Amino acid sequence: NCINSRSEDSLKKKRRSSFFKRRSTFSSDPSCISDLTVSENDQGSSDQEVELKLIQYIKELKSEKEAWKKTYEKLKRDNSELKQKCSQLVDHSSSWDLLLPQDKKFLQERPDYVSVGRLADRAVEAIAIRLCHTTATTDKLLHLAQDCQQTTSHLTATTISQIMSQFNEFDLRCQDESH
Repeated sequence: NCINSRSEDSLKKKRRSSFFKRRSTFSSDPSCISDLTVSENDQGSSDQEVELKLIQYIKELKSEKEAWKKTYEKLKRDNSELKQKCSQLVDHSSSWDLLLPQDKKFLQERPDYVSVGRLADRAVEAIAIRLCHTTATTDKLLHLAQDCQQTTSHLTATTISQIMSQFNEFDLRCQDESH
């Protein structure tokens, strides 16, 4: 009964290797100790059987160790293969092959943004030069308009004064003749 409860406990706490399983015959319950001694006497185990079991157990441990080594080597090999695949995916030269045909077509038909940038810079320079010329021409036209206005004002004033003087002379003559 006590042995069964201990084996049930060990079933609940399974580990990967049999190396970690407890093989002790000691129990905290005093009634189990007497049961164990009785069961050992009943079985009549000999030293040879114990040796055979130990040898079998050692063989199992060695085979388990080899299985773990193989598993470790396989995981290591798989990891290195995955690293190589990942580095190939990151490599830009081989990434072209991974693209869909639609994506390749789009990338081939895209404009050359470097030349578009250069052309935009040239256009900005041409517009700036044109603006400078336009500003200079506008300034010249404004200056000419001001000169024309001053000249027109002067001519108008001169013309009006001449007309007024001629009118005054004419008026004086008309008055002299009428007297």
